Amino acid sequence: MPLWISVLNTGTALAQGAPIPSSLGNAINRLVNPLIGILVGIALIIFFWGILEFVANAGSEDARTTGKKHIIWGLVGFLIIFGVVGIINIIKSFFENGPIGPLG
Repeated sequence: MPLWISVLNTGTALAQGAPIPSSLGNAINRLVNPLIGILVGIALIIFFWGILEFVANAGSEDARTTGKKHIIWGLVGFLIIFGVVGIINIIKSFFENGPIGPLG
């Protein structure tokens, strides 16, 4: 058995006293779930900011164009975030049973 797997399985402590996660899936969950929440929040803010710009500046074509760009980039952010979550779930399904992240 490789050394890194035996270290993960023993649950020994780090130098700071924090325990090492018992499995790779738990480590991924601890890192990815908060990051996904933050990124979804940022994409949501950008998306709604674009809608607000688009509606509030209906008379100015330049401001509406800026609003459209923010809406598009917010949607692109959602696609990237959920695409990465899907890829992580596919990779994880090869090693463990069950999905990770907020979708599973």
